[in-house]
Amino acid sequence: MSDFEPVYHDAAEVQRVKAQVNDLVDAPWHLKTEALARRGWIAVPAEKARHLTEAEARALARTLREDGLEHCYAFATEQTGIHTSVYRVEASVAGLLKFSGECAGLNFIVVPADVSCAVLCTTEDYNVYAGTADFLRRALGTDIDAARTSFLEYASDEWWEGRLLEVAQRYGATGT
Repeated sequence: MSDFEPVYHDAAEVQRVKAQVNDLVDAPWHLKTEALARRGWIAVPAEKARHLTEAEARALARTLREDGLEHCYAFATEQTGIHTSVYRVEASVAGLLKFSGECAGLNFIVVPADVSCAVLCTTEDYNVYAGTADFLRRALGTDIDAARTSFLEYASDEWWEGRLLEVAQRYGATGT
């Protein structure tokens, strides 16, 4: 089995997970704040250059493996044209980096089959990590307040013309 495989069939598990993803995603670049609240999740935006760097993939893979997860699904949050709209991604550094390399130009959400957490990988200049406080601390490799402060500093650069400050505010990175 490869570490990155398209899912071409309508397996019951994929359809069940997709229904939960549809409830979470405010396509294609955001998560629904009311869905986060219903789940008791916190969401933290993070600066990004491509979907996942090696360090980010390492932290996320370690966190998913610690939680007993061997793979995730990556669902497109927009029409992908000829591209596959759902992939099975191994919860390993190699699997996550392969996904990142293949899909960096598209918007995807990565979730385990139990949808216990999510990483929204956008074509914008940020990703959004969502889940419990424990998941976020481990996956981001830092304290939640520190991660939010880091994103706010990034978003405050005048180059963004305020566009990313809206993202910071949406996910509570401004403290408001």
